[in-house]
Amino acid sequence: MTGLLSPNWPSPSEFSEAIQTPQICFDGTELRGARPAVDRLGLPFLAAGQFAYVFKLIRPDAPPVAVRCFGRYLGDRDRRYRALSAHLESFQMPDLARFSYEPEGILVRGARYPVLLMEWVEGATLDVYIEEVLHRRDVMIHLAREWVALMNRLRAARIAHGDLQHGNVIVRDGDLRLVDFDGMFVPSMDGLTACELGHEHYQHPSRGPQHFAENIDNFSSLVIYLSLISLAERPSLWDEYHDEGLLFTRADFLDPAASALFSEIRKISPEHERLAALVESSIAAGPLSAPHIGDLVVPLPASRFGARKPAGVSIISRTRETGVAPAMWGSSIEHAPSPPALSVARVPSRSLRPALALASFIMLLYLLCSPMVSLLCYAIGIPSALKPGLVCGVYLGTCYLAGIYVMIQDKITKARPPQLNRASGRAQIAPPRGSVEGQRKTELNAGRPDLNAACA
Repeated sequence: MTGLLSPNWPSPSEFSEAIQTPQICFDGTELRGARPAVDRLGLPFLAAGQFAYVFKLIRPDAPPVAVRCFGRYLGDRDRRYRALSAHLESFQMPDLARFSYEPEGILVRGARYPVLLMEWVEGATLDVYIEEVLHRRDVMIHLAREWVALMNRLRAARIAHGDLQHGNVIVRDGDLRLVDFDGMFVPSMDGLTACELGHEHYQHPSRGPQHFAENIDNFSSLVIYLSLISLAERPSLWDEYHDEGLLFTRADFLDPAASALFSEIRKISPEHERLAALVESSIAAGPLSAPHIGDLVVPLPASRFGARKPAGVSIISRTRETGVAPAMWGSSIEHAPSPPALSVARVPSRSLRPALALASFIMLLYLLCSPMVSLLCYAIGIPSALKPGLVCGVYLGTCYLAGIYVMIQDKITKARPPQLNRASGRAQIAPPRGSVEGQRKTELNAGRPDLNAACA
């Protein structure tokens, strides 16, 4: 049975559970010997996007690979990725992470579902990188120059990404690379509609599924370039306006005249004023009306900022990844080195705790019940003939209530997953912490049924 027609698409937790046993869920031998990277709870490290969940697999004799599990059914996903793969065979695009689309790549709940196997791109996302180099004007100008060059290469290859935003741009050693190709356009897709509309704080506010062409990136690429050169000259804008985008938000695009950010950017320099006016005019003209950034910006001369990349920049991406899952019994990579396992304190089995606690209560009650009932009978004048029955009733009733209390407490304890104690290096019981960023990204395009209709 294939999962492509299954109406009950797997949840993130079900994908995560399957990833824990690569020997079972993957067909390809190259992944059967892999192990998932894990977070501090010992669960597979998960990066949640708008419509997909990305896991990192560590292979013994090859670089890490990203497994992108899709969050929903898309009828023509296979057609789109085949078209993209065929187009890229004609172009050398090191700016794009290498990938392989597998229509039945993962086994979940007895059915197979598609995955995208991608090169794991090391580096920091654009927003994380900017935050570290914000006060280095030379680095920010270098980023802006590299951004224009990247957009020119995409245009030369007749490729549009479809979702240009900080989370899909990886920076390492000053080089830019793009990930997440779900919304990408190539000429053979002409006539199709967009299966996603991109990050709302980077896209034209009127963009819809019908806006799907080679120039869909013009608006968002202009927004990112204007943000970069504005931060290069005015770093204080970051603290004042950075939130879910670099600087701009959808509210700025909906009403540019009332936007405080547009007003501040216009004051920086004549060039900033010119580009801000172009963004505003593109908003009024329509989603596909923005000119290409390569036609608007003259490449900065290398002699002005140096021909080489800015020196002294080393950014380490901060993630929740803490190690690699231990090799399973019989795995082909048990010999591979792995990070030290977490030390977990030895405690009695949870299934024995209620019995031990209840036995302690019974022993205590045996010693206390008879004297207490005797005193009660003497105080209120109850006949001594009733004393054995009262002792038995009080004894059994108290044992029953104590047993219920202990079992309830044990169930509450079981519901809390272990969490790493940084001070001792041991696992302790604590409530889980959710990923606010993942939830925020997943909700960006929520409530937009036009996308589901266009991609069915």
